[in-house]
Amino acid sequence: MPILNCPPPVTGNYTVEIYTGNDILIGSKSLNVEEFMPDRIKVDIATDKKEGFVAQSVTLNGTAINLFGPPASNRKYQVQLNLKRDQFAPKGLENYLFELEKYTDFESKVKEGETDANGKFATTFDIPAEYADLGVLEAKFWATVFDESGRPVNRLAKMPIYTQDAFFGIGNVSEYVSTRSPMNIPLIVVNKEGKTMSADANIKIIRHEWRTVLQSSGNGRYSYESQRQDVTEVDKTIKISGTNTKFAYTPATSGDYEVQISRLGSKSYLKKSFYAYRFGDTESTSFAVNREGRVQIELDKEKYKVGETANILFTCPFEGRLLVTLERDRVIKHLYFDTDKKAKQISIPLGVELVPNVFVSATLIRPMRELNVPLTVAHGYAALMVENTANQLPITITAAETSRSKTRQKINVKTEPNTELTLAVVDEGILQIKNTKTPSPYDFFYQKRALEVTSHDIYPYLFPEMVSNGMLTGGDGGFDLSKRVNPLTNKRVKLVTYWSGTLRSDSKGVINYEVNIPQFSGDLRVMAVAYKDSRFGSSDAHIKVADPVVITSGLPRFLSPRDTISIPVTLANTTAKAAEAKTSIKVEGPLAIVGSNTATANLPANAEGRVSYRVVALDDIGEAKISVTANAMGETFSEITDITVRPPASLQKVSGSGAIDGGKTEALAMTANFTPESTDGKLIISRSPLAQFAADLEYLIGYPHGCVEQTVSQAFPQVYFFDLSKTIGSATRTATGTNSNNPNWNVQEAIGKLNTMQLSNGGLVYWQGGDEESWWGSVFAAHFLIEAQKAGFAVNQGMLDRLLRYVQQN
Repeated sequence: MPILNCPPPVTGNYTVEIYTGNDILIGSKSLNVEEFMPDRIKVDIATDKKEGFVAQSVTLNGTAINLFGPPASNRKYQVQLNLKRDQFAPKGLENYLFELEKYTDFESKVKEGETDANGKFATTFDIPAEYADLGVLEAKFWATVFDESGRPVNRLAKMPIYTQDAFFGIGNVSEYVSTRSPMNIPLIVVNKEGKTMSADANIKIIRHEWRTVLQSSGNGRYSYESQRQDVTEVDKTIKISGTNTKFAYTPATSGDYEVQISRLGSKSYLKKSFYAYRFGDTESTSFAVNREGRVQIELDKEKYKVGETANILFTCPFEGRLLVTLERDRVIKHLYFDTDKKAKQISIPLGVELVPNVFVSATLIRPMRELNVPLTVAHGYAALMVENTANQLPITITAAETSRSKTRQKINVKTEPNTELTLAVVDEGILQIKNTKTPSPYDFFYQKRALEVTSHDIYPYLFPEMVSNGMLTGGDGGFDLSKRVNPLTNKRVKLVTYWSGTLRSDSKGVINYEVNIPQFSGDLRVMAVAYKDSRFGSSDAHIKVADPVVITSGLPRFLSPRDTISIPVTLANTTAKAAEAKTSIKVEGPLAIVGSNTATANLPANAEGRVSYRVVALDDIGEAKISVTANAMGETFSEITDITVRPPASLQKVSGSGAIDGGKTEALAMTANFTPESTDGKLIISRSPLAQFAADLEYLIGYPHGCVEQTVSQAFPQVYFFDLSKTIGSATRTATGTNSNNPNWNVQEAIGKLNTMQLSNGGLVYWQGGDEESWWGSVFAAHFLIEAQKAGFAVNQGMLDRLLRYVQQN
């Protein structure tokens, strides 16, 4: 389809939708509209070590390079360090729990500086000793480097911080055990690599007693809530060594138990829960209601290929009957098994119908042999990824690695014969802003699909609940922003973007494409995506574009009248030979140069030099142009930048009215303290005194609305909008259909919204979703509905009758 060329819209998020001729939605795409500046530099960062420790320091090293080659020297930078808790899960010890319960609030740290002559910087942070015994922390280093005009380029680096030498773990404990029978609790202590150690620890076993009550949430909803009281059964010091340490414990009373392990003297601990039961040992406080267990599903691979067999292990919290299903958009297959020692392993052959993924679902039901056993059921889900490598299409791009600006470059693509392909060449500075990756249709069409099967479990509903009906909610309206857009727009940045359209490879699988590179310096990414039948592929390559001398002017996005700016001009020498550059500046439009218009700079080999100029914006608005020229190495290099001088203020309106006696002439001075080029005016002449309200009609349509008072205040006058417009001689709006420019539609929408705000007693709430009526708002709305009905608008008579009955009774 052709590329849409629309006038500049308001900055924001937009959605492009494509429909068939009979209004069936084919697809949609979200777009961000913004007047942006492409990045000029690339930033790489890395920490001086792969891992850190408390009471030590960590250094972040960074390098800033201009996208066209030379280092970005003397650039300001800022580095922020944020810490958060992370998970410690050593390989081979998946059956042990190491997660600590301690909560800590981490403070963010920020440091600033400038890059050196090679574009490098280093920042050191200390990790406080007070963060000890928190397990593993994740350190995030957020680095920002500002280019020559002050625009930021951001990068993120991560690393683990270990806060302790020894990590205590609790192994898998049988989730349901019998009272009066000894149980063994596996314990372990390891270092950060997961190797076993020896250490003393404190162990506690706590029993929870439950009091189940019916509780209100405050919104007309009631549910059963189990409130807990803790009883400490064990509190002692033990020694943990190797992989065979087990703590023996015999629960005497049925109930919900918790094991806690901590280092001696530490306030942080890890915990594991289990349930003990035996007929005759159960009390009414032993268990919480509505408890569900979890079936752990382990796959022997992260991803499978078509034709392979998946070996799946189910680890269960209790013995029972296991239902296993393969699901995606439907239930593909289902199997029943009896668990053996609380586990079951099965093998499933993988066919092409399971590409790209299928979900393994497990439901474990415990036999109800004893009526006093707490109701128990367990669930588990796991995604099983299946790949068909035959669906990948090979693509190779050949292009020049370096180029000068204002040249023509050839791009060669090699793939399979008769393949549909499209090419794009885009400035890396644009793609880097949102970290845009090269599109991969293979990853898109064979991405992980969502589960579309809905499972139902009646277990939570075995206890009654009382739920009141919720009210519908709605949003507020907004203002027409078309007049608030910048009245002056130009192509401030000449974006380098090419798209080839759809191409087809020849009988040898070759495509040749050429692009004209304009005045530009930076990194161009060449991207190719292709498809053939059910096969897809993508690839990319890069072209560095730079002249021997690259000129970059540090200009703002726009100017306003009387602004005076200093323009730093950076001259980058991309060659291995030093040079001298004689520069000059020229302006066009409502601009003037302050001081000298020439300067000289020394340019070391593969480095930068700088000069500076001053420019002032005149008392006028409009489009302007700034040209910088440099003579060096026997050549002339130039940079031309379009810029606008915008109005100094946002949208403002001034109105007035008056009267002229019949038969007389009076001069009207339609002046205001505005910039003439940005001013619009409108004169309304009428024999009706209502003309003085003409300025309010346009504002009326866009009045914000939300509550009952605002909804009625916006819609009420629009009942008479056409009559008012006709009386004062103003052109009435002719918009029709479902849009906010149609007053009739606004009125009908307001009537519908009021319907959703009515309570059972007939009154209206002040805000949608509320549960208390507004007496004053109900009266105001009743008046509006009566007048709207008289004017011919559709009003729900039953709703109006209930509202009037409420007003009469109150």
